[in-house]
Amino acid sequence: MGVGVGVGVGLCLGGCFRPGAEELVRALAGLTTNRIDASDSADAKCSRPRAPSTAANVESMTNPGSKDPLHGITLERIVTELVARHGWEGLAARIDVRCFKLDPSIKSSLTFLRRTPWARKKVEALYLEDKR
Repeated sequence: MGVGVGVGVGLCLGGCFRPGAEELVRALAGLTTNRIDASDSADAKCSRPRAPSTAANVESMTNPGSKDPLHGITLERIVTELVARHGWEGLAARIDVRCFKLDPSIKSSLTFLRRTPWARKKVEALYLEDKR
């Protein structure tokens, strides 16, 4: 089985070099190496310049500044914390859904809440109310 890309040739995917692509081609060809020689650098082969990495770009990626109070909090964490605080009976009393009443579990609740937007909104609202 031959690989159609030469190892010493510049690799462009979709019009520009993708970091790590050359290592992937070498691995697929059975020529794995831990480093790329200076002559194999992406800058020497790619016709399109790379975007400069600035402190502002790095800051925007690490701190998106989302105004959503639930940003970065998983639904599983929300349900787990609500169960720890209120218990299944307390959740069923506050939010009238069967997944909290009949044979409740985290897994079944997550499945239901992911498929039912109105119930998820109620759960998220209760979580935010508890956090205030």
